[in-house]
Amino acid sequence: MSSAQTNEWLLLLLCPPGEPRQPAGILLLDSVSNKLDIKLNPTINVEDELVLEFWAELADDLKRQADEVGGACVIARLEETVSLIIQISSRSVVPEGQSIEDLYREHVDQAPVKELSQGMGA
Repeated sequence: MSSAQTNEWLLLLLCPPGEPRQPAGILLLDSVSNKLDIKLNPTINVEDELVLEFWAELADDLKRQADEVGGACVIARLEETVSLIIQISSRSVVPEGQSIEDLYREHVDQAPVKELSQGMGA
């Protein structure tokens, strides 16, 4: 990634009703192509069947929306929309040399939920 690019990433939290929220995915916006890369945790720990169905369809739905209107528009919609099931963090610049896999490993696989409480929207 060159210094002229300002690719951004967001942490997606799953917030099932009556259950603790959990870091569950990374959204990465390529500022040049307006492409949205999505990596969601395929093994979420949720008991609610409706939430599981929602989660199973979320990545495909976000990809479809990004193909139709662009990744920046999808993220803006998520930032403006209140959801009882998902929240997103504030946008952060992707550190030089970091991939979506690196961000996922650091912020989804290994991050404690209490650390994620700042900057949550949508």
